[in-house]
Amino acid sequence: MSDSERSSSTDEHEFEVTIHEVRRLKPGFYMNRTRVWYVDATGAQWLLCAPDAPLLLQPDGDELPRDAELVGRSGVRLVSRELAALVDRHFGSRRLAWPPGPGSTGGPH
Repeated sequence: MSDSERSSSTDEHEFEVTIHEVRRLKPGFYMNRTRVWYVDATGAQWLLCAPDAPLLLQPDGDELPRDAELVGRSGVRLVSRELAALVDRHFGSRRLAWPPGPGSTGGPH
């Protein structure tokens, strides 16, 4: 086997591996300068407050920014605490299918 044949056969078996570091977040409220998130007991992240919306409850599958810090309940507004209570009461034991399909409530049927 010549060198050119050997190098082409090894090229067929080469692959690239990408490793992503994922932070495992404790349940609770996270805040940075502009946003507030809630991480429920299942590890699901919910965006509660953003500059473009005064009030929202949106599942957030993106990784939290590095500057988001865990804060105590008293560190967030009452409305954010109430939204977190809704998450715990209605979605804490199951994942929300988001976005919901036509005629779907987003939960199990």
